[in-house]
Amino acid sequence: MNYHEREFFVSRIRTGKTFVSIGKETVCVMPPSIEDGYRAALAYKESYAQSIEEELTTEREMQEWMRMEEMWTTDDDIQEKKLAEDLETMKVDAYQNRQDKKTLKGIKRSVFQCVQSIEGLVRKKASYVENTCEGLALIAKAEALIELCTHKDGVVYDFEKLTVSQVHNEYNRQLCTEQQTRELARSEPWKSLWTMKELSTNLFAEFTNPRDMSVDQKNLVIWSRIYDNVQESMECPPSEVIKDDILLDGWFIVQRRERDKQAVDKDFDSGPTNAKIKNSQEVIVIAKDQEHAKSINDMNDAHVKQVKRDRSEVLKRGDANQHDFPDEKLRLANMARDQMKEHFRRK
Repeated sequence: MNYHEREFFVSRIRTGKTFVSIGKETVCVMPPSIEDGYRAALAYKESYAQSIEEELTTEREMQEWMRMEEMWTTDDDIQEKKLAEDLETMKVDAYQNRQDKKTLKGIKRSVFQCVQSIEGLVRKKASYVENTCEGLALIAKAEALIELCTHKDGVVYDFEKLTVSQVHNEYNRQLCTEQQTRELARSEPWKSLWTMKELSTNLFAEFTNPRDMSVDQKNLVIWSRIYDNVQESMECPPSEVIKDDILLDGWFIVQRRERDKQAVDKDFDSGPTNAKIKNSQEVIVIAKDQEHAKSINDMNDAHVKQVKRDRSEVLKRGDANQHDFPDEKLRLANMARDQMKEHFRRK
């Protein structure tokens, strides 16, 4: 975005108001008050109760029906999980290859394609959600908020010329995307305003009747705090990483994995009380489930993981002895070399 575009978004977000123009009619959607939020939650509750009474399908029942009709299959579950894992891997690869511009460009292209595939699966999975008890209740809640928060000329709008659905759709269209919000949070003119928030600078407009923060205001504050935490980190990444969403996501993942590994290592260190076990080269730990198995495997460093892969390849070829493994061959070769050196040293 150019500066004037960011300035427009920041100004709109700071007012808390969203002006919706359809044809010749213009209305203003305000942030909800606490009472508005309660009344919208009540609309959800009443809609859900009515749907249950009418024996409409719940979201869980709809998912089961989709599986029975093969509209969502086990293969879709596997693909959904794999795409999420692939996206993480690609973001980490992007961060680690950030100096190689050609490689980075290719990785970013793959990230974009992966995100599109994930979004396609999300749409497929949620294609019938709006027809469920939960889906109808969410629509009722959203429409209640629009009815309560839409004003014209200082009073609540009567929806004679526009429908609730029209205003709702246009309001959602104007909400900032995550990418836009992140750029606003780390750039001017918002960056200076956020820095001066302690100096009695009003970040957002105040209303006569107290109102909650708007969706865009909440998201902007959340991302501003995230960027503050990044800057304050002991391992703060370079500015070119902070300015690039994909690279920064990769940095987040690397940091999270390191924290998880440290937590697992600490947990393991507090577990075995036998000194021989703690000092052993290899320790077998029985996993309780798949998640536990993954946490155990994450305790291994890159070298050990490669050793495991090499051993698995040997085992795939049939029965194997200890000395058939590549790492064992290397260990024995190093041992023989050391013995030879010691022999000549004594001479």
